[in-house]
Amino acid sequence: MEQHSKERVLAALREQRQLFGGSDKQYAVSLNINPAQLSRLLKGDIEGVISAQKWEHLAYTFGISESRPWKAAHTQVYEYVTQQLGACQRNSLCAILVDRAGIGKTFAAKIYKRTNRNVVYIDCSQCKTRRKLLRAIARQLGIDVIKTYDELYDAVVYALNTAFEKPLVILDEMGDLKRDTILEVKALWNATQYRCAWFAIGADGLRTRIDSAIKNGIVGFVELFSRFGGQYNQATPEEDVEARSYLYKDCLQIVKLNAGPHVDAAKLIRASQANPRMVYDNMQQAV
Repeated sequence: MEQHSKERVLAALREQRQLFGGSDKQYAVSLNINPAQLSRLLKGDIEGVISAQKWEHLAYTFGISESRPWKAAHTQVYEYVTQQLGACQRNSLCAILVDRAGIGKTFAAKIYKRTNRNVVYIDCSQCKTRRKLLRAIARQLGIDVIKTYDELYDAVVYALNTAFEKPLVILDEMGDLKRDTILEVKALWNATQYRCAWFAIGADGLRTRIDSAIKNGIVGFVELFSRFGGQYNQATPEEDVEARSYLYKDCLQIVKLNAGPHVDAAKLIRASQANPRMVYDNMQQAV
């Protein structure tokens, strides 16, 4: 990794330390480095402290790329998701956001995590089982994961209830979780009620899965849905024509902020079907 990129990572490391409500030791655990390495990095010691792989890991964690920096457009979806997350965290409440794929839900959630205190962001597609989900939450809270499952569960509940001020756990792609893992989320909600906010994100598959489970009388899903507010929140309009117009405006913001003057914004957006993720992909290929 180039020197200037390491300096960017180091700056992000310091910024994120201010947003992490736990101790230096817990912060080191959350980054998968040891406390001595963290201490040296915070003092500005760069050379020979961590491996090249660790630098890459930290860069990924902080959303830092060695390629052209991507500017976050405050699109309608971005503002909607940010407001929802903020409201949940301030009041230690829960909600479900279900909306079209590729519109920027995940992007907004990751930015929120990097700019607010005591936020855990979980990509559920990588943590489908109970143990993996709990370990992922524990890691971001700075809890050593060398424990039995029950000990780890108790440690996570304790941390969410007492060690962090108004924590928020974002469960992105929640529909990918196994059934018993989803019900474990209900148990975690019960154990942290009104002390920790929970926010689930998904596309139509999450809505279908919850509705189907409730219709078929699968134990626990009525209670789960109730605990998450009893409704599906959505940023984009229901009707496809209206949604396309809505997303066209978002795409235009993204292109204007990140593309050079030579880019034909209207043509790029049409080619991307007014989908923000496709706009991003097409712009990256054009660089």
